[in-house]
Amino acid sequence: MLGLRVVRGPNWQHGDQDGGEDHVGTVVEVNGANSVIVVWDMGCTTVCRGGGGEYDLRVFDGAPVGICHPIACVACEDVAVFGTIWRCATCTNVTLCSPCYHDDKHDISHEFVRLDLPKADPVTVPKRASSQRSRSMGIFPNALVKRGAHWEYGDQDGGSGHEGSVEDIVNFGQDASDRNAARVTWKNRHTHVYRVGYSGKMDLMCTEEAPGLSFYPKHLAVLDIERFAKWSKSGVPLCVGEQVCVTISLSELKQLQQGSWNNRFEEIIGEVGVVESFTSEGDVVVDYDGDVITIHRAALSKVYQYGKGDLVKVIGSKEKVRRLQKNHGGWDDDMNDVLGKTGKVNIVDKDGDIGVVFEDKAFVFHPSCLTMVQASDHDEDDEDESDDEDEGFLVGDALVPLEQGKEDASDDDDDDEGDAGAGLLQMFAGLALLQALADATSESNPRQALVDAIENNQVDDVREILEQQPELKDFKPQGIPLLSIATFKGHDDVIKVLLEEGADIDEEDSKGSTPLLIAMFVGNTSSATLLLQRGANVNVKNQEGRSPVHAAAHKGLPDILKLLLEKGCNPNIQDVVGDTPLHDAICERHDATTSILIEDTRVNVWLQNNKNFNPMHLACLKQYAFAVDKLLTREPGLGSAPKNDGFTPLHIAAFNNHVAEATVLLIKGRVEINARTHEKATPLMLGASQAHFDITKLLLEYEADFDLKDKDGDTALHMCMMGRRTDQVLLNILGLRNLSEDVERIKIANFLYQHGANLEARNNKGQTPITCCQITHIREGVLKYATENKPTKPERHQTRPKTAKVEKEIFTTAKQMCHKCSALEATVRFEPCKHKVSCEKCCFRFKKCPICQKDIRKRVDKNNQPVSSDSCTIL
Repeated sequence: MLGLRVVRGPNWQHGDQDGGEDHVGTVVEVNGANSVIVVWDMGCTTVCRGGGGEYDLRVFDGAPVGICHPIACVACEDVAVFGTIWRCATCTNVTLCSPCYHDDKHDISHEFVRLDLPKADPVTVPKRASSQRSRSMGIFPNALVKRGAHWEYGDQDGGSGHEGSVEDIVNFGQDASDRNAARVTWKNRHTHVYRVGYSGKMDLMCTEEAPGLSFYPKHLAVLDIERFAKWSKSGVPLCVGEQVCVTISLSELKQLQQGSWNNRFEEIIGEVGVVESFTSEGDVVVDYDGDVITIHRAALSKVYQYGKGDLVKVIGSKEKVRRLQKNHGGWDDDMNDVLGKTGKVNIVDKDGDIGVVFEDKAFVFHPSCLTMVQASDHDEDDEDESDDEDEGFLVGDALVPLEQGKEDASDDDDDDEGDAGAGLLQMFAGLALLQALADATSESNPRQALVDAIENNQVDDVREILEQQPELKDFKPQGIPLLSIATFKGHDDVIKVLLEEGADIDEEDSKGSTPLLIAMFVGNTSSATLLLQRGANVNVKNQEGRSPVHAAAHKGLPDILKLLLEKGCNPNIQDVVGDTPLHDAICERHDATTSILIEDTRVNVWLQNNKNFNPMHLACLKQYAFAVDKLLTREPGLGSAPKNDGFTPLHIAAFNNHVAEATVLLIKGRVEINARTHEKATPLMLGASQAHFDITKLLLEYEADFDLKDKDGDTALHMCMMGRRTDQVLLNILGLRNLSEDVERIKIANFLYQHGANLEARNNKGQTPITCCQITHIREGVLKYATENKPTKPERHQTRPKTAKVEKEIFTTAKQMCHKCSALEATVRFEPCKHKVSCEKCCFRFKKCPICQKDIRKRVDKNNQPVSSDSCTIL
């Protein structure tokens, strides 16, 4: 809550301490349950009421504290809105950010509802047409300022009392909030950025205020301290160095990452990364063990640190828990009983997973499955708690369902079948139960003394207890063999003692996992090697069908894998979803284990899993050219092997725009470029339908036939112009438009036409590519290009048009609408990338090109003259 920008409210009684009506201030301190301390832009400090029925303040802007809604503003097209959002009660697909709402965007005679916080109850406000609007005053562009209450920058300003001029309102930097700082140029001509609300700090005060945003005072929320403080516990903005996690579904993530998607995103869901920085557009740069990925802010949740003894509550959404548990212990149906329940943290795993004990159960959870509970809130469990975000996007208080993608080509599903970590569940849960048992059991109990000694690697104590009571070697606390506990901990000397005392080396826990399996799943190679040398069963399988060789492949343990193969393991063993160890190695992109398995002649590289993916299909899906090349060397025929639906590896690569994998297939595999699925679709049709320009270029360069038709009579040109890679209905509801995809479709259609594709070809419904296209600016862009350019129709096997030349012609001649407003023609070209996607009115609203994400250094008009900046432009 610290940093909220406020104006005087309905119960104001402090005269002109705020500088006058409509002047803005900042909450800098919470002063008890019902009051806060505000520093006003004009420099005064006031204690203001915010509870008990007395409200001195209204919330002018929540953006500085990081209040963010994953909903687009239909006016300015910001994909995520900071601060308050406003939804039209008449037009359910219209949502506005605060600047656009108060600037009278959309019909002002329509009634709106206000949502102050994510998932807040909507509040109906009066119609703007019948409301009085005011003009905010304070630290805004052109205001004169000097040092304020929290100044800590030495003499940057030229010395105490010196004035500067505010140039712009910006984000202070290293967190995902907004509008919380001012860029000031001092009389010494030095320009710096200073806090105006960031972390509740005010570095500046006005000597002469300036007008800011116009606003409707009575439409703003009153500052209810209890309400906003409660949000602040979980809604604080992200900062550099903090741990974060993508907790939404794959489908939701694809919608947010529109225009910047690759298969790496599938692998980061549920994984913990560290915030490295923020882009100028507000996206978050996250480091996942050296793999740096830029992610939309609304997709990320902060990962909180828990300690032993903390009270935590399990979230109520089963689907979200299942999703997050993948690779973090897996899902167990018994977890249904603790959804929405409160338990106590008993152990924090070395990977950050949290062991939680309930009344009669214990499990290990991904930290994002939990929320902190204050002691006073205990026993307020809500078994029916759910997260709307797991079923779709929240648009205001309306839930919009999501459609799943095409499974055959993209494998877009969120189930956790075959999760390689699922076999760890019972072992992890048992460990938490073991800790609970330790808390409740007398220290004089020899069983507990033995367990403690094993956990603490007290070898002599373990030996002494077993010599006195040898029968304890068979003790299984909560169903877990003692040898499994020692293996999980990696205590090799304890393992040796247990084996010497007669412990069963292959004894299973209640989920069928043996000590060797546990050692493999947690990556304790030393313990695994010891167990193998002592004769552990190399072909054991747990209830999920996972074997030691699966674990070695999945974890990337080449030395252990070689040892398992030497010991005679079955390298073709399949788990309950049909995955072989080779499937696992390819899925995780482990070069060493992938090579070992492919080069072993005992490995059957043709085996398919339950989804009919053989290793080659999976390598093309997972964007793993290394494996594609290795598999082709071993079995050239794999390059053309179809799935049961007719999809070949090239179809899968084309559908997902995996150019490197397709190139290896075409060059080394010499695969059939016009192979047909059971629906008679070719790879070119799939690439064009998904608006993948790069793969389309590649396939045309290798002479893919663009005249072929599928079972519906559609050519690649039909599929390009009628298709939608994203769910456009959902995007419309959200107020989003994927214009980058539209640009790609125009490029691909014109590219196909330039190569000779027929714009008059008719499908089974009698439609041409033009008449089947429902998007006006795509039709217009293709028709304009066709009018101004004649296609080149080379004979087969002769040189086709140079793709780079044609692509340049398409971008310079095709009519396109502005990527920002979509109302005016794109006439401005960005330098140095030369992409033309903006009108002159909107071009300064881009800092990076939306097509290639390169920084924009220059903007030129259709006459190649620099475009001058409009001083009123909002960057």
